[in-house]
Amino acid sequence: MAHKLVYAITLFIFLFLIANNIEDDIFCITDNDCPPNTLVQRYRCINGKCNLSFVSYG
Repeated sequence: MAHKLVYAITLFIFLFLIANNIEDDIFCITDNDCPPNTLVQRYRCINGKCNLSFVSYG
């Protein structure tokens, strides 16, 4: 029974680490190469990489 718990915890930690590393550097030439902007997120191509910034209204 304890082995299953260890396996489950190991799997959970592994998936958590993978999920945190999904959004890696997105290479670009212009702003159009970056993901689309939303109301609160804005992508800009700076030094060949898409940089995410959050827009604040207020």
